[in-house]
Amino acid sequence: EEGGSCTIPTWQLRTYVWLDVVVVNQHPQLNGVADILAVRDMVRVCSQGAVFLLDSSMSGLGRVWCLYEAWAFVYYGDVTRVEVGLPPDIFLHEVTAFEAIVAGLDPGRAESSRPDDKARILSEVKGSVGMKLMVRSLQDALLMALRSRLRWSGSLQGLGLYCALLMQAGEHCRLQQVMHYMPELEDDEKTLREIRDIFHLYDTEHKGDLDQSQFAQVLQAAGFDEDESHNIYHEVNTDGEGGVSLTEFEDWWIQTQRQQAARIHKAVVLTPEALLINLRKLHALLERSKLEQHAAFFSAAIAEMEEGRLLRPGSELPRSPLKGDWQA
Repeated sequence: EEGGSCTIPTWQLRTYVWLDVVVVNQHPQLNGVADILAVRDMVRVCSQGAVFLLDSSMSGLGRVWCLYEAWAFVYYGDVTRVEVGLPPDIFLHEVTAFEAIVAGLDPGRAESSRPDDKARILSEVKGSVGMKLMVRSLQDALLMALRSRLRWSGSLQGLGLYCALLMQAGEHCRLQQVMHYMPELEDDEKTLREIRDIFHLYDTEHKGDLDQSQFAQVLQAAGFDEDESHNIYHEVNTDGEGGVSLTEFEDWWIQTQRQQAARIHKAVVLTPEALLINLRKLHALLERSKLEQHAAFFSAAIAEMEEGRLLRPGSELPRSPLKGDWQA
């Protein structure tokens, strides 16, 4: 304890991550099939699946062992057992490049440190499911993993990138459906100004926070009873100090409004006009969040729509096409 305050030891500030690492000897001094058998065993043991880690060069998509191991998790499990790990600063052109490379996957042209490995892997695939089915299942798994990673990333950066991907691919109907269920889009500047005005109205002493009595007045004016108002005060005052700060007040108010909006099930309006409204909201949200690259992309897309060059006003959004063998 120093100067009346408790000092946390440096070692307690560190974060430790334990990793279980499985190492497979792909070049044993035995016969030529032992390495492939070892991969099969590894796939069965790692029941949670595998993460396909990618850098900006996407080099893993051109290595035959990487492709075989990812496919093995799909073949001996299912498509959900492959996830894609992306660089934190990835943007649309890299995601587009990933999808283009995956669409043109050709294990026969992939590289290997040893030519014998490549020949053995291709022979194994041809003797099991065939190259065509292998490529198709791997493509489906990787594309689904990429989009799932972005869609459910839990971050505005990932979700914004997913929306940009849909916009660029012309999947406007799906994009509108995704944005329709984004409660963050309702957090516009007008709402934020109203929240701040309410806060400053009751912060009569201009301290920058609301004490329990002031906070209870706000909630009672909004329709809460007295006991409920005091209980909510302790939930909102997350740091337990002083009173409720403007940041805490904004977070609580926005979260409450989002929960109320989620209870109201509105139909998705699939028209270019409705899409444009949501795109403007998304663009404003990205700008407020300092995601400049994402905001710049949607600014250009909005300009195209306003000029009528992207979609015909007064029409319905074209439905996203179904893919697969459903017509067979």
